[in-house]
Amino acid sequence: RNLSSLREALLCPVCLELFTPPVLVLSCAHNFCKQCLEKILIHQNYHHVNGHFHCPLCRKVSRGELWGSCDLL
Repeated sequence: RNLSSLREALLCPVCLELFTPPVLVLSCAHNFCKQCLEKILIHQNYHHVNGHFHCPLCRKVSRGELWGSCDLL
């Protein structure tokens, strides 16, 4: 069970593949592949809505920069 939980934690919820490279959405702490999140942000017109976007999982509005997990170390 722990191995299954670990695997789920390492999968992008958009593409269902291992993160390549992961990005952290700061306000809700959900992780996504950088490429997956960039496609979603383009679809949401991220640059045209004052830097606000919705998390694909919880729909919470996030604002500002996205941080790669390595940036947080």
